[in-house]
Amino acid sequence: MGNRINWPSYILKYRYFSSTGERLRGLLLSLLILISVFIMIFDIYGSIKENYIFMYVTEAAIILLLLMLYLLFPRFISLKTTTFIVLGFITLFILASLTIPGYNQAFVLFTLAIVPAYLFFFLGTRTGIKWNTVVILLLILTTLNAYTAWITPVFTAELLMQTTIAYIALSYFYYMLEKERNRYEEELSVALKNKEVLLKEVHHRAKNNLQIIMGLLESQAFRTKGAACKKILISQRYRLQAMSLIHESLSYSTTYEKVDMSQYIKGIANNIQKYTHHTIVLDLEPCVLGMSDAMNLGLFLNEAISNASEHAYAKEVKGRIEVSLKYREEQCVLRIKDFGRGFDTNRSSHSLGLVLMEDISNFFNEGNMMIDFEEGTEIVFSFTQKKNT
Repeated sequence: MGNRINWPSYILKYRYFSSTGERLRGLLLSLLILISVFIMIFDIYGSIKENYIFMYVTEAAIILLLLMLYLLFPRFISLKTTTFIVLGFITLFILASLTIPGYNQAFVLFTLAIVPAYLFFFLGTRTGIKWNTVVILLLILTTLNAYTAWITPVFTAELLMQTTIAYIALSYFYYMLEKERNRYEEELSVALKNKEVLLKEVHHRAKNNLQIIMGLLESQAFRTKGAACKKILISQRYRLQAMSLIHESLSYSTTYEKVDMSQYIKGIANNIQKYTHHTIVLDLEPCVLGMSDAMNLGLFLNEAISNASEHAYAKEVKGRIEVSLKYREEQCVLRIKDFGRGFDTNRSSHSLGLVLMEDISNFFNEGNMMIDFEEGTEIVFSFTQKKNT
């Protein structure tokens, strides 16, 4: 399947930002530029028809500057710099429209209502207050011009006075809204950090507790004389090790819920490699799973490699065990292959490891396990997994 181009991410440019806040600001800034250009193009057409020369020349210049900014942003001009320039152009254009005759003159009063919302959102409360103070002073100056008629006014003094008062009221409303939003975000950030610390501690303690149990099992296996009992204790130790690696991985992770399967499988393979003389070869593609799926897949892999290590080759033979993880069209495929003597199918049907693998496969979405006994033993386990973006 070919990769589809996500056109909105290119046009609105949020694909260039990693953090959620910057992505939202980049998206809204791109929208603001494009909408402003569209409105000004429509207004230019009317200004040309009505012969408002100064207005359509001003609008044409601003359109060219905005389009240039749009093309340069954000690769050559930063988000912050572009924000200041765009808001400056739009603010000055709106204030000029209150004084200079144009085609769609009344529309500027509607546009003026959204200016404080953009100022406080993009610039924050402190810088937004300063910018809004300048806008209010310019509005007052425009109102005074309507009274004194230094320049022939477009709107009446009463309307401009009402507009100024309404702008001040809206600015205060948006200021309080943005202040409350910032406070909520700070509280949410603190709560999230506390949660991350708590989860990290939980995973760390879980790993330590499993390490203690593993140590007890290993110690008991060392003291046990019976080979069958020792084998059971060691196999349980391997299973606990596979679970412990999950908690170790998550205790150092920044997500605390997603597991990098490449690193996790390497950890399981390296752990088993310490106790076997067979060579374990890995071929892994990037894949990220949730904690539950990752742990089940780790237990499945542990059983498969342990069985191959124990049963595939004669004791004096140094064999090869191949492990691969592939991702194909929302299908994760785990393959474990040895080149030994193969399973005794009658006996292996009662193997605890094989029973565990069959049970584990039922936990996955469309999980399917197949075993091929030709040229050794090959276990292929596949399941559906939506790709992480």
